[in-house]
Amino acid sequence: MANLNSASSSIDILHHRRAMERWDIFRRYKQGELPMDVAMRVMNLKKSMFYRLLGVVNRSANYECLLPGNKGCNSGSRYLGNKVEKLIDDAYEDHYEGSSASFANVWRQLQAITKVSDLKCPSYHAVRIRILEKPEIERFRKKYGVEAADQKYSPRPGSKQTNRPLEWVQIDHTLADVMLVDSQDRTQLIGRPWVTLAICKHTRLILGFYLSLLHPSAVSVAMVIGNSVASKSSLLTKLGISENALPRHGLMETIHTDNAAEFTSDILRSACESHDIKLVSRRRKHYGGHIERLIGTMMTTKVHFLRGTTFSNVLRRRDYSPEKKAVLTFQEFCKDFVVNVSVYNSTTHSALQNKSPNQVWDEYYTKNPRPKIIDSSELESFRIDFFPQRLKKIQPYGIEILGRRYYGTPLKGLVGREVLVKFDPYDLTHVFALLQGSYQLIPLSYNYKSRSLDYEMYRYERNQKGVRNGTITEDEALGLMIEAKADLEAAQQKTQEAKKGRKSEASRTHKAAKEIIPANSIPGSINPPLAVQHDRIGILDYLIASRPADTHAEDIDFSSQPKIYDGDLK
Repeated sequence: MANLNSASSSIDILHHRRAMERWDIFRRYKQGELPMDVAMRVMNLKKSMFYRLLGVVNRSANYECLLPGNKGCNSGSRYLGNKVEKLIDDAYEDHYEGSSASFANVWRQLQAITKVSDLKCPSYHAVRIRILEKPEIERFRKKYGVEAADQKYSPRPGSKQTNRPLEWVQIDHTLADVMLVDSQDRTQLIGRPWVTLAICKHTRLILGFYLSLLHPSAVSVAMVIGNSVASKSSLLTKLGISENALPRHGLMETIHTDNAAEFTSDILRSACESHDIKLVSRRRKHYGGHIERLIGTMMTTKVHFLRGTTFSNVLRRRDYSPEKKAVLTFQEFCKDFVVNVSVYNSTTHSALQNKSPNQVWDEYYTKNPRPKIIDSSELESFRIDFFPQRLKKIQPYGIEILGRRYYGTPLKGLVGREVLVKFDPYDLTHVFALLQGSYQLIPLSYNYKSRSLDYEMYRYERNQKGVRNGTITEDEALGLMIEAKADLEAAQQKTQEAKKGRKSEASRTHKAAKEIIPANSIPGSINPPLAVQHDRIGILDYLIASRPADTHAEDIDFSSQPKIYDGDLK
């Protein structure tokens, strides 16, 4: 690098200025005025380069030792060539995909591609730098999907404002982060349960809930609505929990859900309309952010402390095995979850000015009219409206539904008619049949598979691959069957061999007879047709009598009519 003069370019001046600044920083570092990490950060140097330049400074008398030996390339210049640059872009588009997308995977693919193309493979760091230059949202979308990218990067202006409880209720499902065991055999796992929650946006109160062992359905939605509107006393009593644990409920004005099939069914929509409940589907997932945050809170603060929890990700789980730690049955988890719902409703919330959902609810209704409650005389009708339904034909034995039969007096004389049948998923001891404009209670008459009277347990049992009817369960019987089959096969083989031997013997005898009696007695002549004679002798006598001893063909007398010996050949 030449010394500065009047002809020096702006780039030369910039290099000298940068060298002087670095010289001064190294001086202050050596005098203890600057720590090494600060000096490295100010000069934007890695530790290896810092020590390298420090050695140069220690051997020099002025800043000129830090001047570059040549101008080099401008910042951002590429050294790989257009072909390699394009290969990197193509490898990024094709292989930086899915949750396992990584710089290393793209680099590994490039090693194979450049080998085939007879090009030099770029370094890992060169590939990494070029991928990092891609827009962050693009990289996130390729790795986690469009929906996740939309959740993280899309603008979210404004928020839904509410003025009172029950004005806006959000409903959503989640798979609970806990593994459960079978109540009949605790050594067997039955998987993770599904939780359906309803939250009042204004108070953040959990109004209703429903737990199931299989994927949520229209039943889950109907039950969580009924659980939100009606008293939970009967359910709490069934679980052995105080009736005062969850006393708050009421008829909501609007139900806010996503676009899942179970939220858009005709049954749900018609039932909501009949009770003046507005059903709204959100266009974007983050429009239901309150229920999403509630679900996250319930998982992290409650469920993740249970034995058998799966946590939310593999990193948190590490060496923890939820399959080995699982101890709760479905019924036990239900009870624990209800207790946690009660605790959540009583816990202060930052968005509520450090008040609990229960306090905000009570404060509002202390100053305002009580929430709209379904009258006790209409409550059963309301719940039935939201119950799942089936169209069934009445048989002589009654109505067959859910793997059991129901029969009662109201069904007499109606065999062959199709009726609308509704059932309570919490209690399958009876169903409701729509007869003459009203629902009649039809009791259970026969549960021929002895399945649970709880609908969710019934769904689970029905989906298990049990032993099919006609299955032989005794090993000894199976062994006898195998031996009997072997004996049958042996007998069949012996019979076939005997038939084959008999056929072979007959063939040999026939061949021997042809050799003893030539087909043509006189060479070149055609035998005249033989007249059928009634003189019958045995075949052995015939063979003995007709065997020529030393008689030549010319000694045979052809003047007499031949005899036909057909006694044993008939």
